[in-house]
Order: sequence, then structure tokens, then C-alpha cells
Amino acid sequence: MSEAPKTGLEQRLQGYVRGLQMLVRRFRDLKKRLEEEMAPPDEIEKRILDLKKQVQTRREAAGDTLLAEIAHGCAELEGNLPQRAARWRMMWLKRTAEAVTATGLNVRIEGGYVVIPPLRVGPPERKKQAVVFFGPEQVGLLPPEPRRIASWLKRWFDRLQKVLSPPDVFIDQLWSAYRRVIKGSPGERAALNAIYRELVIIRQPATFWTDATERRFRAYPRYLFSLELARLREHPEVWQDRFDIRLVTATFDATRHRRDYLWVPERGGGGGYRYAWIILQPKHSESLK
Repeated sequence: MSEAPKTGLEQRLQGYVRGLQMLVRRFRDLKKRLEEEMAPPDEIEKRILDLKKQVQTRREAAGDTLLAEIAHGCAELEGNLPQRAARWRMMWLKRTAEAVTATGLNVRIEGGYVVIPPLRVGPPERKKQAVVFFGPEQVGLLPPEPRRIASWLKRWFDRLQKVLSPPDVFIDQLWSAYRRVIKGSPGERAALNAIYRELVIIRQPATFWTDATERRFRAYPRYLFSLELARLREHPEVWQDRFDIRLVTATFDATRHRRDYLWVPERGGGGGYRYAWIILQPKHSESLK
């Protein structure tokens, strides 16, 4: 005996029940995800908002007590989001700092960041990626897992030691770039962005000028220029007998565009300053050579 065809009401009721079952599964999944301390707050918020939207759609279709209860539960969870997000950030900072410490790097938690001077790493927000800063500038976007962040930082610092020019080499490169930029006599100020462009040229290997291909090009990122300038403070023996060096801070207008200033960290890895100009004044005539 064949089954009687379903009426339109029965079909609507079956669809309604399936929708309820879907909401119950999503609500259970949400509560299960909430039990995980490291569940990203933005993911939790998205799930709550999606569930609320589905509930509202079904409440408008048929005012159901169960739906009202689920909606109330969502409202309670949403009210706890700010506190949960704050706890999650602190847990993320702690675990990331522990992972970085395990690599042998010096690290501290400060101002909502994992600080490994001169870098600082901020917790993932809307982009779902951890953000790496060098001063005010973003230098990396990383997956939020603490161990992957620690590995990236270890590689970054290991590579840094290989590409930094020794201070005695850098001071000669800086002097060459300065002389190319100034129009008059040494002692006048030169824009750091112009110095930087000259240094990019000076740093290229001889093979690049024989065959200027991408493979032969030697990258010279801004942060490297900044760190090499900062290191001169730690090695006055390579320049104090030859030059007076002065960095001129950038005006407010100059800080509107990244190209017009260079952020240079202070000794100790705390803060830093934005500079726009540099002055090199030779102390002896032989420095002019």
C-alpha cells in the first residue's frame, strides 16, 4: 500500500523540524567550541550572530518557545563576549611568549603585545592573523599558533644577524650615500628617504650590475636601514673620531607619509623616534675622501 502524499502543511512542518534540528546542532557546536580556551573570539562572535539570524528568521515564521530560549541563550553568550575576548588575549599572549622564550629569544609582554625588541607581535583580531610590527610599521602577518610565530621570529632574527652590515662598513656606506645626496658641502642636512635610495644602490653586489636580474638583486628593507643606524649608537668607536652625526626628528606633516620619515629604535628596545633628516659633519679633512 503506497504512502499517502504529504500535504503542504506536513511538508512545511517537516522543513520547520529540520530547521530546528539544524539550530540545535549549531547551538551544541557553539557551546562545545566555547569550552576551548583558545577558540578565537571573532569566530565565536560570527557563530553567535549567524545563529541569532537563523533563530530570528524562524521566530518570525512561527513564535516557538524553544526558539525564544535559544535566542535568550545567544543573548547571554553575546553579553559575555568582551570578558571572554580579554581572557583569550591574555592566554594567547602568555602562550606565545612561552613559545618564543623556548627559542632562546628575550621576550616580554607589554601593552597587549609580545615584545621581542625591536619587534612586537599583536594578537589576531578581525584578520585572524597575528600582526608583527617594527615600530609603527607592519612587517608580517602570521598564523595565530604560538609555535609557528616563535619559529618565524627565530628565523627572522637568525637572518638579521647575517644581513646586518658591520658598523665600520655601514658608516662608510652611509657617508658615500650622504655625499651623493647633498648639493653643497658636508654638514648640510639630507633627507633620510634619499639616503635610503642611495644605500639600496650601494648595497647591490657586483654581479647585479653585470646582469641586473631579480635573482641577483639584494633586498634592503627599511627596517634594516633603521637598525644599522641605531647600531651606530652602540659602536661610537667607528665614527666619533671622524664625524658628528645628528638625526633630525620628523615634523608632524612629515609623519603623514611613510616615505618621508624613518622610525629608529632607541637603545634598550623600548620606544623609538621618527626621523626625517640626517647631518654628517666631518671632523678632519681625511674624512672627506
